[in-house]
Amino acid sequence: LIVGLLCDILWADPDKETRGWGENDRGVSFVFGVDVVEKFLHRHDLDLICRAHQVVEDGYEFFAQRRLVTLFSAPNYCGEFDNAGGMMSVDETLMCSFQLYFSEEFFMNLDNSVRRDSFLLYLGVPKAARSCSSNP
Repeated sequence: LIVGLLCDILWADPDKETRGWGENDRGVSFVFGVDVVEKFLHRHDLDLICRAHQVVEDGYEFFAQRRLVTLFSAPNYCGEFDNAGGMMSVDETLMCSFQLYFSEEFFMNLDNSVRRDSFLLYLGVPKAARSCSSNP
């Protein structure tokens, strides 16, 4: 049985339907609501929580009026999820930007016209960043 602070930091998940804390369907740790995010940010004088360790379809997903972001960097996780991978960059002005990464399977599942256009977009990415990235 895994319990304690480190477990909760790793496994606790945001949940739109929860106020405060609730049971997590994963069977470990808890879910938390918008109110928990707001209280934590206020208490620690922070603007944003960046977390991971939860599959999100588009590589990143906001919660609590963009006060929390979940990142998941592994596209097509375990071959079971049709998700994009995401990476967040923060510049010197604290502006956040996101890059998306797609699996080869993602491109192969597109119809031919979309695949051709997506491939051309891929070719337009600078060689140093050519990991099927896309800036939304």
